[in-house]
Amino acid sequence: MMIPPHLRNLVSYVAGRLMLSVCAFLLLATVPSYSQSTKWKGLTQEWRSDANWDKGVPSETKSGITSISVQPATVPPPAPDTARTLDFDVQAGGLLQFEPTGVLVVHGTQFRITPHGTVQLGTGTLISKGNLTFFNEGLFQADQGTLEFSGVVWNNKPGSQFDPGTSTVIFNGSGSQELIIDPGSSFSLYNLRVLSPFISITGQLVVNGDCEIAEGSSLYIEAGGSLTINGNFTGDPSSIQGEGSVTLPVQLSAFTVSAQRLDAILHWSTATETNNYGFEIERRPGAHGGSWVRIGFVQGAGTSSQ
Repeated sequence: MMIPPHLRNLVSYVAGRLMLSVCAFLLLATVPSYSQSTKWKGLTQEWRSDANWDKGVPSETKSGITSISVQPATVPPPAPDTARTLDFDVQAGGLLQFEPTGVLVVHGTQFRITPHGTVQLGTGTLISKGNLTFFNEGLFQADQGTLEFSGVVWNNKPGSQFDPGTSTVIFNGSGSQELIIDPGSSFSLYNLRVLSPFISITGQLVVNGDCEIAEGSSLYIEAGGSLTINGNFTGDPSSIQGEGSVTLPVQLSAFTVSAQRLDAILHWSTATETNNYGFEIERRPGAHGGSWVRIGFVQGAGTSSQ
């Protein structure tokens, strides 16, 4: 069938427009999309300021600095690559903040917070393989995050502050490590896990959450220093030694109940006791409701880690 000339022109025009649309769609489909995670790719920039933070993944061969003159540095989640740096300085007025699952690995020998510098860990993770140093008025807000430290020395200078929140601090060095706390400042952790062979503590340390000392690990409290654990303690109490003072909670290591005719026989033992006058035994008559009534008392061991 013959197609009139004017219809042939219309068909050619429509076909051409369709071809252009398909080509445009294919072109757009091949344009890469950039998200907050992909901006960490590339290692061409010297990573010395926040101006370069978005231009390349920090690496174990490049160092980072954040200061008041630039935007806050934000650590993203580890996708597609974990943020890493050689050394890192949070300078005066600088702010290093972490996204909810952000992870930063410091491969070098130094992570420093200088005066008026701030780190906000949030629920992120900081893995520091070198030393930690907090200078005067430096602030580390641990929030609910995790701080893994495998360096040699953690130094808390006078006037600096570590706000533990409900975070977990892990000592996991392969050798001996040292925590130096300035005598004029308070230093507290929430959860503490000791996985390294040996840690010496100089100054006053308070653990308000749980404290775990792994098998084969030990703490040494230097003369004039102290360790106070207010939460649960897991480990061998004899792994804590030194010339300083140690305050451990009352920790039950066993508790059983057995029946002997109409009596309930209670057996328990403790691993540690701190200022423990004793144990009250109470009974509540009736299966539903009623008040607890004291029926006995067992003398405590006072303060003992035996």
